[in-house]
Amino acid sequence: MRKFQKTAAFSAAVLALTGTAAVLPAAPFTAAITAYAAEANRVTVDDVEYTLYEDHAAVYDYHGKRQPEMTIPDTVKGLPVTEIEEQAFGGASVKKVILPESVTVIGQSAFAGILNLESVICPGVKEIGHMAFYMCESLQSVTLPEGLTTIGWRAFFDCTAMTEVKAPSTLTEIGAQAFRGTAWFDTLQAEGVPVVLNHIVIDGTTCKGTVTLSTDVTTIGASAFAENEELTEIKIPNTVKEIRSGAFSKCTGLKALALPDSVTEIPDSMCSGCTALEEITFSDKLTKIGEYAFMKTALIEINLPEGVTVIADHTFEECKALRTFQYWKLEKIGKSAFRNCTSLYFFVNGEIEEIGDNAFQGCTSLETILFPLALKKIGNQSFRGCTKLRKVTIMYHIRSIDMAAFMDCTALEQADIKEPFAELDDQAFKDCPKLVLLGYDGSTTEEYAAAHGLQFESLGAIRKSDETRGDVTDDGEVSIDDVQTGLKAYTEQLSGKDTGLTKRQLWNADVDYNGKLEIEDVQNTLKYYTETAVAGKKISWASIIRSSK
Repeated sequence: MRKFQKTAAFSAAVLALTGTAAVLPAAPFTAAITAYAAEANRVTVDDVEYTLYEDHAAVYDYHGKRQPEMTIPDTVKGLPVTEIEEQAFGGASVKKVILPESVTVIGQSAFAGILNLESVICPGVKEIGHMAFYMCESLQSVTLPEGLTTIGWRAFFDCTAMTEVKAPSTLTEIGAQAFRGTAWFDTLQAEGVPVVLNHIVIDGTTCKGTVTLSTDVTTIGASAFAENEELTEIKIPNTVKEIRSGAFSKCTGLKALALPDSVTEIPDSMCSGCTALEEITFSDKLTKIGEYAFMKTALIEINLPEGVTVIADHTFEECKALRTFQYWKLEKIGKSAFRNCTSLYFFVNGEIEEIGDNAFQGCTSLETILFPLALKKIGNQSFRGCTKLRKVTIMYHIRSIDMAAFMDCTALEQADIKEPFAELDDQAFKDCPKLVLLGYDGSTTEEYAAAHGLQFESLGAIRKSDETRGDVTDDGEVSIDDVQTGLKAYTEQLSGKDTGLTKRQLWNADVDYNGKLEIEDVQNTLKYYTETAVAGKKISWASIIRSSK
């Protein structure tokens, strides 16, 4: 029976083993097991309960007693049986299970905890879920058929009687610790060399010193070397095309790592917690670095190749030895990307559009940061506690300076905000006692200074710009949406209602810059759109305005 006790007992086992709640990793198992629905149509045949869907059936639960062998039919009620759902047989008592070729997915924990299960025949399976055969300690053999692509996290964990594993050529995804605790795995691991299955390194946690991977390796699996404190160097051949999440996490003896040109992406948490890692050599063809990839490492300097445009969330968080960062190709810095990099004093970038929440929070040595023209957003607490930062110049096109962005920047003396309509959070510059704000007359900066008792110095009148004129929706172009939005705002204004536009949008909508939103502004925006976007002509705003008078 599928009861609460079964789930609770299994979750407790996971908790005891991992020290965390029974939350399974998102990767590598990607199969979409059909979600259980309260209204699902279910039927029981020969002690097996099935869920009937529109085009297939799935094994949901087993109600039978101890039996030596169980065979699942290929059809039920005229529907092909294609799935074994989560925990379907968990805790049952059976020695042999024969699945039809129609079954392609074995779900998470489907057979977990069947202590007397000895063999499973599954000729059509393509995906085996997380912990599918977890702690089936009598399991000796499972047919892994050609066509199988994915084995999930801890799928055969602690199947102690399993002495042999033969992988099909189609197998490309093997989850972390998939075979740990099997007799096959333990024998290979005891040799102190990387355990390789189907060209994938699935474990290197007992390796010591320098490890040289053979040229038949194409993939370094998830968490393959994780927490190996005796690994000091790893030589990766050009045959390796993929490194998966957490591959070297917490390898505290690893001091340097060179990636071959064949590796174009760095996964999440690849070297997270490698506290001795001082040097990383990137491939020139690198295009992506994942979240937490180098968190809590000893990196001193970072030289990124041109293909990397995003620093993901938490990538270099708490790299306390990192001193400088100079790179001109970034488009985005993610959340907490450099948080608590306490030695970072110089940061220069060129094309960045967004700085995420907490990106530089706690960078107590940061003295210089240059913002590019393209920057549109500074996130929540992004520079909070940067106690040596003295001056910032925030260029045009900034959309917002969010909550507590520069809070507790106690040395900040000047913030030059070129964007007249930036949205400043109420705590954006809280507890910056030396601060003088520079901005244009009538700008949101001037309003903020007055509201918070800060000194304000004028940069003069707000500058007019054809770049934003007519762009009522503030999306970077003049389109029919701008005409419609402007007309709606004008109509609301006529009826005495709020236009619904921000200060920036009103400025853009007032295309003749006479300080009022009028029907002529809407007409001129329509004319500009028609001439440029529809007719394909080159025409200036000045000529549009002149012709309307």
